[in-house]
Parts: sequence; C-alpha cells; structure tokens
Amino acid sequence: MPGDESDLLSESYAFGEFVLDAELCELRGPAGRVEVQRKVLRLLFFLARNANRVVGKEELLEAVWPGTVVSESVLSQAVRKARGALGDDGATQQLIRTVHGHGYCLEAEVRTLRPGAPTAAPTGSSAGERTALLTPAFDPGAQGETPEPAAAVPDFGPLPVSPPEPRRVPRWVWAVAGGALLAIAVVGMAMPA
Repeated sequence: MPGDESDLLSESYAFGEFVLDAELCELRGPAGRVEVQRKVLRLLFFLARNANRVVGKEELLEAVWPGTVVSESVLSQAVRKARGALGDDGATQQLIRTVHGHGYCLEAEVRTLRPGAPTAAPTGSSAGERTALLTPAFDPGAQGETPEPAAAVPDFGPLPVSPPEPRRVPRWVWAVAGGALLAIAVVGMAMPA
C-alpha cells in the first residue's frame, strides 16, 4: 500500500470509452460523468490498476473495504453496479469478467494518464490523438525503472452515515404468533371453570 494518498490520487486511467479520473474522483464515459457510489468507484480503480489479472475476492474486499467485515454478496452487488456503470452486464461480461471460485478481472487495455494531462473520455478523436494523452504505467525499456506493485485504491473519505433501517418482522412470525394466541384462547374457553 503506498504511503501517500496524493500519489494514489494522481493516477488516472483510461480504457475503452471510459476515464477514471483520480483528481476529480469520478468515472467519465462518452456521455460525460457517470454517477457511481464511492465503493464502486474504488472497486473500478483497483480493477483498472490490476487490469488483465484475476483479482481474488479476498484481495478486492481488503482493498475496497479495508478493515471492515463485508460479505461476498456486497462485493457481488458492487461488481454488478460497476458493470452497469460501464454498460456491461453479468451475461456478456465484456469488461469485467467473473472467474468463478476466484474473483474478477477487468479485461481491457488500460492506460495510465500522465499527471496534468487532459482526462476527457476518448471518443471520436483519432487513435494518434488519444495515444498522445496516454503513457504506459511502466516502460520496461526505460533505464532504472522497476514496475510498481499493485497499489491500493484511494480512500475518498467516509461515506455519509444514514440511520439503519428498522428491522421488520417477517409475516410468517406474525401468523405463527396469531395462531398460537388463537389456540390459547380456544383451549382457555374449552376448559371448565
């Protein structure tokens, strides 16, 4: 995990028609800004950082919900929402692929945007114009450079706290309780005084 959050927030990613902008903490697509929840955005950042690698469920849970006990169903819901934000779904899995029993993989050519470079989503511009804005995350031909390990996802601050939903008693509990009271009443009326 990198020590400085500002380093994490300086890494923006582009893939397909989408940009994950760390500076603005947002996802943008061809139609502009895409509304996503913070945890879904963190999930997308982590998958983009680890593109074309199967990321285990435990690794994702620790990266997106550090220090919090979260069920796999919460992760599944976040992946479903991430797919929806990218125009993907569980049936086609064009971008986020499920590897059953293991985890998930963002299957896309992901580029790290230069700090300070314009981060508009690549749309109708030519491939040459898009490439000029993008640099690879690691250039093995450059001297002295070593690849950085997969980084954790930036924390965008605490989520707003909402009051817990009241627990609702299932209907069958009310039915059983009503039946028991009725039985007690009938037995009580049948007994001699």
